[in-house]
Amino acid sequence: MATQPPKPRNLLIFGLAPSPDPNTPWPATRLNAALEAQQSLAKSSHWSLTVHTVDPSVPTQTSIAQIQEVLRSKPHWDVVGIGFGLRGNLGLTGWFERLVNVVVREVGAKGTLLGFPTSPDRLVQDSEELVAREAAERGGGET
Repeated sequence: MATQPPKPRNLLIFGLAPSPDPNTPWPATRLNAALEAQQSLAKSSHWSLTVHTVDPSVPTQTSIAQIQEVLRSKPHWDVVGIGFGLRGNLGLTGWFERLVNVVVREVGAKGTLLGFPTSPDRLVQDSEELVAREAAERGGGET
């Protein structure tokens, strides 16, 4: 009897919309290449990766509604991550706080882990490490 492949785990990442400025640390071309590579890695690592970019210039209520829609698009997210572009920019602190609170309200009671990936080219790796740390702290194997 053939074994079934593992069911993909659901990974949702919120990140800052790409900048058209080629002098930023993650210009659009570099960011898109990293996200494409992460999609491939996710697939081979049994993750279903969804990336949702946030544009702080869009009215807050519109963005919050879009974020809620994405969070509700699956019955369960194993990991929801918030990228450094949103959390490392002091000018976006209020935005970051709103995002964290929406995530907690929407999925906090569902056993979803909240992660903070170190860079766009480590979304899957950082999520794997988070899941492994949490499993070890709970005294069980990896989920």
